Amino acid sequence: MTTDETKTIHRRLAAVWFADLVGFTRLAGVDEDTALASVRALQEAAKVAAEDHGGRIVKFLGDGAMAEFPSAHGAVASALDLSETIEGDTGEEPRLRVGIHAGEIATGEDGDVYGDDVNLTARIQTAAEPGQVVASDAIARQLRRRRTFAFDPLGARSFKGVSEPVAIFSVRRMGEGERPAPPEAAPARSIAVLPFANLSADPENEYFSDGVTEEILTSLARIEELKVISRTSVMRYKGTSKSVREIGAELGVATVLEGSVRRAGGRVRITAQLIDARTDEHLWVDRYDRELEDIFEIQSDVAERIVEALHVFLTPREKARAIASTPTDQIAYHAYLKGLSRLARREPRDLRAAVQCFERAVEVDPDYAPAWAGSAMAWVLQLHWGPHIYEEARARGLEAAERTLDLDPGLGTAHAARAQVRIFDLEWDGAEADLDRAVELAPGDANARQWRAEFLACMGRFDQAFAEIRRARELDPLSLAVATEEGNVALLAGRVERAEGIYRRAIDLDPTFRPARYKLFELLLYESRWEEAIEQLVLVGERTPEEAETVMEEVERTGPEALLDPILELSGDLAWSWCYRAIVLSLLGRLDEAYEALDRSVETGDWYLVRIAVTPFARELRQDPRFLPFLDRIGLADVAGRARAGEE
Repeated sequence: MTTDETKTIHRRLAAVWFADLVGFTRLAGVDEDTALASVRALQEAAKVAAEDHGGRIVKFLGDGAMAEFPSAHGAVASALDLSETIEGDTGEEPRLRVGIHAGEIATGEDGDVYGDDVNLTARIQTAAEPGQVVASDAIARQLRRRRTFAFDPLGARSFKGVSEPVAIFSVRRMGEGERPAPPEAAPARSIAVLPFANLSADPENEYFSDGVTEEILTSLARIEELKVISRTSVMRYKGTSKSVREIGAELGVATVLEGSVRRAGGRVRITAQLIDARTDEHLWVDRYDRELEDIFEIQSDVAERIVEALHVFLTPREKARAIASTPTDQIAYHAYLKGLSRLARREPRDLRAAVQCFERAVEVDPDYAPAWAGSAMAWVLQLHWGPHIYEEARARGLEAAERTLDLDPGLGTAHAARAQVRIFDLEWDGAEADLDRAVELAPGDANARQWRAEFLACMGRFDQAFAEIRRARELDPLSLAVATEEGNVALLAGRVERAEGIYRRAIDLDPTFRPARYKLFELLLYESRWEEAIEQLVLVGERTPEEAETVMEEVERTGPEALLDPILELSGDLAWSWCYRAIVLSLLGRLDEAYEALDRSVETGDWYLVRIAVTPFARELRQDPRFLPFLDRIGLADVAGRARAGEE
């Protein structure tokens, strides 16, 4: 940048909001006049809302608007005014979403604004649901004690192009008699166990330090009175330079445990310190220099010290499960830790490698229950990969889960794993009992909670499902898998637009995250948005751009039937089920073939069947007189009635 150009850039602190209309593109495709009218209404309302609170419109961007303000209060008041105006005028699609942030901005001669904080505002806006105003922690900190606005925490979110997670809040006007939330909203009995640093000379010992972290997390997650952030979220902070205060605020916890592991020969040194995230006060610090076989005692002692420091009351069962640990053979233990490391990655080859590690552990120690539980989980996570693995994954997963429960009925992981097999076998009552037991035994297990949330949604119990997935998000706020599951719950509840927004946000955070792309593909397919659906197949590598272009030409020439064969031919890690094929066939009007496919899904076993009674995409099947008898056959007739009652 030249000296003359530098003179034209003015930097200052300001608050900025971005707003856009969700559903505009879809509306424009069917009613262009109404869509354009909605944009004009937004522009007029945005100008008034900005000027009424001392701000200015920076620019209009298609169906969106951007405004800046000299104060956070003005930006929030303006955004709420705008949201209320647009929502009141339309009521229906398109709906407004707004994101607000404060920071340093640069203004050019043309009046436009630039800078990292401007870019972050645009990212934050994508986290808003239709009809929602969302603000960053930079805004919430300034206004939290005011008696005008309420800030409801949504947890920390990762945004594309932003190096660290950002705490965000849903903003609303404070109700009559409502008091401002205290500055420190994190529950006192809450903790994030950060990844223990590997100080060993051999970097291959990383699995060992991660294993220490995992074991402490697992012990603490069994305690109902304690909020424990899950592994997926804490691993995002591995090697971070962020302060404990920042991490605590982003994850919504009052305390943080950090430490290091140094392993040399047959000895291990572990340091651990529990820190108050609000004050940086060390609640306790300790160092353990022990023989390697004492690792179980060390982990138990750390868990016990945390419980004492946080004044958590343990039931006798919780104390036995959280504090006690049964030592086992060191070879088996190290194989188990390596299995945990591979299991956490969830990719196909990693799950296969995890199975091998867990099998090595139980070969050495046949009574090692945690290794059997790990094996069960590694197998059932493969149930969704298609017919080529169904039967083996089902049989091996069930065998490992039941072996675990024979050895230790208190391992919630095994109950969660067995529930997946029971869903596969259409044993709805047994699956629900196992999921309930898994959450009871490990209240802090976000994975079990997200599975339970989807099951409840599949049973038409949507209020319970949303409550459970919110709890999973609190425990694992940075998990893309949990975020995608939230989209699945919204989809099953018929909130298609909300589900699409959730899937797209997950993809925006990590374009390589295949589960969210596949779910978005399904949604676009069912909504007859053929070109967008095919684009997702290209982005996950199922079709080349040239193949996609050929398919679209055929769709335009002969209709959506041209998509059927490419979909049914899909192969790879997430091969489509017979039930899924039935839904696709029904959308194309081929109902006889659809019901033949449903019969095959019952005969061969199909995890997707659990959704059939409530998914909005079974609409053509639902109109057919064969649908209710089919649901009765698989034990879901009552679910369809419950879902219809919820819709009414």
